[in-house]
Amino acid sequence: ACPIGQYPEGYVNLVAKGAFEKAWERITAVNPMPSILGRICSRPCEETCKRGKLIDAPLPIRAMKRLVADMAYEKGWVETGRYPRKYAERVAIVGAGPAGVAAAHDLSTRGYECVIYDASPSFGGMLAKSVPSFRLPAQALEQDFAAILARGVTFRPNVEIGRNPSIADLLARECDAVLVAAGAPKGVKLPIPGADFMGVFNAVDFMSSVKAGFPIEVGQRALVIGGGSVATDVARTLLRLGATDVAPTERAVFL
Repeated sequence: ACPIGQYPEGYVNLVAKGAFEKAWERITAVNPMPSILGRICSRPCEETCKRGKLIDAPLPIRAMKRLVADMAYEKGWVETGRYPRKYAERVAIVGAGPAGVAAAHDLSTRGYECVIYDASPSFGGMLAKSVPSFRLPAQALEQDFAAILARGVTFRPNVEIGRNPSIADLLARECDAVLVAAGAPKGVKLPIPGADFMGVFNAVDFMSSVKAGFPIEVGQRALVIGGGSVATDVARTLLRLGATDVAPTERAVFL
């Protein structure tokens, strides 16, 4: 069930045997961001875990990944060698979020030179801008991203591709291919009456404002439309901002 194609049985069995460094090698053979995913992955593997279906409860696969990742950074197991350079072609990647940086890792592992461009002054994308620190500490995000960049990926911040330079400029002067991994930084409001009223926010704008240090003033009561991980982050953030009655719902009913 893993979206990146990782089979957790391998490192779960190694963790059970206490072979944590080998488990780390198995994890990072597929997953370049184990600290991040060990904290915020939606855990589809646990939903299909046979132990949960046949015996009692799913194995805590995400927590195992987090444990092994924390040990790896503490004990110095993280790969520090430069990526191999096999090909002359250079790839430009637009966006320094998880998709762009993971793509740079995969392409660099295969021998291509990669340059990442981002309009922001730092890497991380929406993980850095919107995911609350109580779910994803800055250290966990920074250590995964920094470990990839340190192995030979060039990062060029504060460059807004599309204006100066354009993608055509990149292809003409700097690279042989362009991968656009710009993410989805804009929130979307529901197309329903009242969506533009004062006090109605989309989750992306709300969470980005709070993370940037500009918390939106909220009242005592709040309704969160949605029941997923983002809605849960919003609800927990609202409580931290002083709301006392927060009601998440997966269904909005209009009478």
